[in-house]
Amino acid sequence: MSDTQQLVAQYTWSSGTAPVSAGTFQSDSRNWSGATELYFSNADSQSQDLTNTFAALALDDTVRAEQGGNPGNWRVWRVTAAAAQEADLSWSVPVESLANGGTNVSNNQACHVVFTLALTPQQSLADWTMEPADPTHWFSVIVCPHGITRSGVWLNQPIQDDRNFEEQADPAFANHQALYPDCDCALNIVWTPSYVLPAEIEPVEAAAEDVEPQAAGSATFSIWASYPKLYGGRVTCSHGWAQSGVWQGTIGWPDLLAVQAETYRNHQRLFGCGDTLAAPDTTAVLTCNAVSVARGVIQPVPENGAVVTGTGLSWNGSRLVVQQLGVYGISARLTLSRSIAQGAAGYVHLLIQGQSFARAPILEEGGQAVGRISWSGQLAAGFTLRLGFENSSALAYQDVLAGSTLNATSVTVLTPP
Repeated sequence: MSDTQQLVAQYTWSSGTAPVSAGTFQSDSRNWSGATELYFSNADSQSQDLTNTFAALALDDTVRAEQGGNPGNWRVWRVTAAAAQEADLSWSVPVESLANGGTNVSNNQACHVVFTLALTPQQSLADWTMEPADPTHWFSVIVCPHGITRSGVWLNQPIQDDRNFEEQADPAFANHQALYPDCDCALNIVWTPSYVLPAEIEPVEAAAEDVEPQAAGSATFSIWASYPKLYGGRVTCSHGWAQSGVWQGTIGWPDLLAVQAETYRNHQRLFGCGDTLAAPDTTAVLTCNAVSVARGVIQPVPENGAVVTGTGLSWNGSRLVVQQLGVYGISARLTLSRSIAQGAAGYVHLLIQGQSFARAPILEEGGQAVGRISWSGQLAAGFTLRLGFENSSALAYQDVLAGSTLNATSVTVLTPP
């Protein structure tokens, strides 16, 4: 075990000016080479909350950024002072450059960002590794003084690229701490991928003959669960299927939308697959009208219509209605007429049977106050779904803009393997 800890995040580089948008990072120089201060949204592009990491950054810790798909473009900065959180919850990190390779990265590039922090005195480490059982089965293992946990990753064909296994570390550690509540150890990533880029890249004309055409809608997503604590996502296409499973420390459904995105991303990288996901059998997109909401009130946002496919959901002219028992993934986006700088504040709510099942804070996105929320769970026939807004600002009224949306999708649940 070493005297440092690492956290890997996925951010999109922005060469624009502050404030940063959700999932992005940028610098005071608008490039990597001249940066003396880096700015990060508090959550990365995969919705991983890094608040604790930024709060712990200290003098001489390091930040390393690498362009996704082009690891020759990279830079390492030394942290020169503690990070500071801004009013919009983003973080500013004073830095100086230590080393680099390649060139400055252009705008809107996906990047891997690694934060390396010194351990606090007497803090123990939780080592994370990927242990193969055979060419198509691995275990994601966490070992610390409090105990050992493991979760499985299964495929039905050998993989082409194992870099995506790094994304197993953080959810595995979260499960580990849920199962061992006394664990206050720091995550220590001791496994590294074996994949290396080819020494030479073939010309595009020559390589094009070997690339399989993308098959739209030929990959499918499903989830299997042994309720309430074991779940896994599976993506299946003509190249094979890939799935992973996790034991949770608490009862409840995972965020099915996040599980789908992570499982699909792993499937694509592991198999080198270009197939796109088929649309689910049952979906609904509900659009909303504008409304003014008084301070201190949670108010449903009036709907103006919904597009529904399949038999699991219907639109009755005022809200979405569940037609049959099932597991549903729900996401919503709400936009206010004022920005955070103009005093906008509050929460977006998911209302089921008129009650708030979940809420999320309003944050700044590109100069607008935006609320995003996702929820997953089992719903009975007859349940209704609506979008709500809570005005918690000093403004007497806040205006919700027309065009806010609520999306619902049914998920096929399989018997655990």
